[in-house]
Amino acid sequence: MDATPAQNGAIVIDRSHYSLPAKEHSANIEGRMISAE
Repeated sequence: MDATPAQNGAIVIDRSHYSLPAKEHSANIEGRMISAE
């Protein structure tokens, strides 16, 4: 079964959580939310 765009996004966010500092990760999530609106 192919992953949906939502699942792909969750995977990317999950990976960035481990590779980025917590502060930078939070800012990245906020930026995604703002750009999505």
